[in-house]
Amino acid sequence: MTIHKIALCTVLISALFSPLLADEVQTNHYPNGQIKNEAHFVDGIQHGLTKHWYKNGQTSMEVMYDHGQVVSTVSYYPEGQMRMRETLEDATGILTTEAWYSTGEVSHRFQSKKGRKEGTLIKYAPTGLKVAEVSYSDGVNDGWCRTWGERDVLETELYYEKGRLDRQRSTKGDVCRVDIWRFGFR
Repeated sequence: MTIHKIALCTVLISALFSPLLADEVQTNHYPNGQIKNEAHFVDGIQHGLTKHWYKNGQTSMEVMYDHGQVVSTVSYYPEGQMRMRETLEDATGILTTEAWYSTGEVSHRFQSKKGRKEGTLIKYAPTGLKVAEVSYSDGVNDGWCRTWGERDVLETELYYEKGRLDRQRSTKGDVCRVDIWRFGFR
């Protein structure tokens, strides 16, 4: 096939399918007419800001897309306070997650890469006291894991190397389990 025939085919195909791939905003509504969500598309791929609303009209979530890839998400409580923020660092592929209780106090912070925890997870009680600090590498415990009780008393202090407990360096506890949803964050 010559270059001219390929170009002509490309023009004809573009003309036929361009209405399907045009820039578009899709909007959905609740039965009461209130807007439910709004998504932006470029060439048929989600791109830009997508917003979701609660039935009461408050924003529930904002998701930023870059040519089909999620780059950040922010969710809110029904009363409008920020609930969680996740941001993807394009260069490193690291996803940073931060969450708050409905009171505005920080709930937890951690990072992950390809769905696996990476770096230090820090968890707080609704009172603001730190209740856990855990080091991860490639999704497994790697470094210190410390947990505190609600009265700020150290309950666990364990050292892990690539997921294995190092008994010579551990000082308190048997296993490191941290529930980031503890204290009712949801």
